[in-house]
Amino acid sequence: MNPTEKQIYNYLQSLMPKFSEENLELFTAKHISDYLHISRNSASQYLNRFFQSGITVKINSRPVYFLDKSYLEKSYGVRLSDTEFLSFGEFILNLKESGQGAETFENAIGSRSYLGHVIRQIKAALNYPERGLPILVYGETGTGKSYLLWLAYKYALDQGLISAMGKNIVFHCAEYAGNKERAALALFDGGDSSYLAMASEGVLVFDDIDRLDTEVVDRLLPFMDMGKYQSADGKWHESNVRLLFITKQDPSACVMKSLIRRIPVVVSMPRLCERTIAEKEQFIICFLKNEIKRNRRPIFISSKAFDALLNYTYPENLNGMSKQIQLACASAAASANKGEPCIIYLYHLPDAIIGSVQVNKQYEDNESVLIDVLNYKNKDDSHKILDYYNAVTDLYEDCSNGKIDLNNFWMKAAEEAKRYCEYLISERTYENKTIKGIETIVNQIIEQFREEYAIYIPANIERMLSREVYVRSVLGQAVIAWDERHGCQVQQILDSVLEEYERQKKISIVISQRINQELEIEIGKISILFLLLQISSFNKKVTDKQMRGIIICHGYATAKSIADTVNRTLGRTVFMAFDMPFDTSVNELSLRLENYMKQLIDCEHLVILVDCGSVEEIDSLMKFDKMDIGILDNVSTKLAMEVGRRILDGQDIETIAKESCDRIHSEYRLILKENRREAIAFFSENGINVSKRFSKLFANSLEKKIEIELIPLDCEYADDKILKEQLIKNNEVLMCIGTMNPEIPDVPFLAMQDIISFKHIQKVHTILNPYLTAEELELFDKKLLQNFSLQNVISNLTILNPERVINIVGEGLENLQANLGVKFKAKTIIGLNIHLCCLLERLVLNQPIENYRGIDVFEKEEKEFIHYVQKSFISVKEYFRVEIPIAEIAYIHDFYINDKNM
Repeated sequence: MNPTEKQIYNYLQSLMPKFSEENLELFTAKHISDYLHISRNSASQYLNRFFQSGITVKINSRPVYFLDKSYLEKSYGVRLSDTEFLSFGEFILNLKESGQGAETFENAIGSRSYLGHVIRQIKAALNYPERGLPILVYGETGTGKSYLLWLAYKYALDQGLISAMGKNIVFHCAEYAGNKERAALALFDGGDSSYLAMASEGVLVFDDIDRLDTEVVDRLLPFMDMGKYQSADGKWHESNVRLLFITKQDPSACVMKSLIRRIPVVVSMPRLCERTIAEKEQFIICFLKNEIKRNRRPIFISSKAFDALLNYTYPENLNGMSKQIQLACASAAASANKGEPCIIYLYHLPDAIIGSVQVNKQYEDNESVLIDVLNYKNKDDSHKILDYYNAVTDLYEDCSNGKIDLNNFWMKAAEEAKRYCEYLISERTYENKTIKGIETIVNQIIEQFREEYAIYIPANIERMLSREVYVRSVLGQAVIAWDERHGCQVQQILDSVLEEYERQKKISIVISQRINQELEIEIGKISILFLLLQISSFNKKVTDKQMRGIIICHGYATAKSIADTVNRTLGRTVFMAFDMPFDTSVNELSLRLENYMKQLIDCEHLVILVDCGSVEEIDSLMKFDKMDIGILDNVSTKLAMEVGRRILDGQDIETIAKESCDRIHSEYRLILKENRREAIAFFSENGINVSKRFSKLFANSLEKKIEIELIPLDCEYADDKILKEQLIKNNEVLMCIGTMNPEIPDVPFLAMQDIISFKHIQKVHTILNPYLTAEELELFDKKLLQNFSLQNVISNLTILNPERVINIVGEGLENLQANLGVKFKAKTIIGLNIHLCCLLERLVLNQPIENYRGIDVFEKEEKEFIHYVQKSFISVKEYFRVEIPIAEIAYIHDFYINDKNM
């Protein structure tokens, strides 16, 4: 280029960050000629020459616009095949279409394994209202952090979350390290050229955010809170930009805490060595294909060279792999004749990779084969999971059509389950930190079941189940779609379980429920079926365990020694062992027993053998009445053997206790259970009538009457210990639902606010599962959503006009938040809506709450709060002609305090 050409091109490049529809006049020959003080004809001539050389894009409107092609491709992530357009609209359309290529989250390598979870988090953050949520990605050099956020930008563009003209601008913090004035100028104080201004309607990525000066970060924080930033002249500016951050280090150790607190989505990128084998294969092929484009010649690679690339540990992760593949291609190309394909053999690889190769015996009989890079089929193991699912349902089809009988089906299904288990365990595709974390929790759950239910569960089932949980979370929609298509069929299979496997089925269901609770991951019915098949194959002769035995001894191994001896002699696991330190109190012993007994799902009778201490003392502390309990004193190996034989003979608990003690000269005491009904309790501080309406709405959501009593409770239960004990004594209370927690011991509570917002619904499902089919549960969910909408709840709770009441209460809550200078959480707002609507009805009917514990102290210490409530709800007084009493205000204050503590 001559000096004038360079001058024009450099100026055009400097203009590109300002490119927008509003600034198009900057990109005309007239503007450029005026700015550079050259003739318009010269400017037009040089700009057209740039276009003919492929340097610029030309928009043939009136006037004609010229844009720098390389800047457009880099900023918008496109490859522009067309460079001449009749109008600006045509150019924008082409820009959009050019961006809708293979570079998407769905096509990213690893999107169906660990990265799938990361991508789901990023999508959720980008879809958040207004400017989305800030995202921080951390990981070692070369792990793909920048590329992932590039895909985030493409996703936001494709989904219309940012403007079609929105740019992806990267602020390299390392370039400004140690120079806070320069960083502040670039970010905030450069006018239209500042990064926050240029990135408006698009994405701004802070690379190496840990290198940004703390004072500059402090100036960024108000923007993250309000969407406004202040320039050096004191003026405030708005920018509609999504903020993304990158760091190579653990952010908790290197990023300012005030910044981290404002970034709700923090994700890590795995090292290349932590990626699956299938993913590493895809990366190798991807880099080789790039070399094909670069060299314009086919590439083949020997299987030995491919395996060497696959197994090498790259210090710079993907960057390192790319460099090593470039070197290998260069070496192979140098030894190939011109015009011939490039063939990479092991000796073409860099020395470090060759030196890491280990001789594999499988090569002794098999020659290395050449792999055609262009036609290489990447492994996609995800479909194999569904293939195993389909294999079992296909077998059941054969059974339903009379091709095989039920016994044959279960035998063949068990073989499929074994193959599936072996596949999940052997495939290195399912090896990463997430799985290890899941496996730790699953192991703890399984370990409890091994001992508590006297059942053999080998370690490979733990590994299979962990990977099954992980696979279901990664495959996402594919698994959900499969479950929807085959859910009824799988339920039929579970319903057809042979009688001898019924206990294993119960255990499989409870294990899955525990995993649901601990990991908050839904276990599908097909997963329960595979678990059932695996457990059954290792426990084919498990008998009815409705009666269990426990040996309790003071010491360090006495109980275990007796239990092991008796269990080995009888050839069955009959007794569990509890060894207690000598200083263990009766209270501690009873507590441990109660905790253990709560875990027993199918036990109706329990025989406890104790070494010393008063049987009566233990009895007095035993409040667990779900089973018959026999307590026998002065345990010995002889007594345990006698009791164990009788348990295996199927004798009833009274016979076992009486005849064993008669023979061995011991004492016993029986605690026989009382029949109690299962129940869900409903509670409201607004009184029994509101509780009744809650229970009625819940009952109306059920398709059929179930054997669970729905009990409405008065607010007296919140403070009356005797009433609570009476409730528990007469009922097996499974859950309490309401607007305030009555704190009934050992009874889980679900807030009415959570019912309305449909949170933690899985807790309700767990209770209803034994009584409702999958279809009935689905209908229950739909009706529950309808019945417990805020409008409908309030319509059922008050005789007043619900629409008017909601408007007045809503206005009052807005006023209260403004007066207090706070913003209540959604859960608190829902709870207050219900409470206040009921309050209005009570006041209108002249039935206010007049009692509140500590009301005198409250009135003395919370005068300001009382004033704010009275001021905020002035419209209540004007419209309904009622005053809100102090006791009622005290309850509103409880909501306020709970909100602060959330």
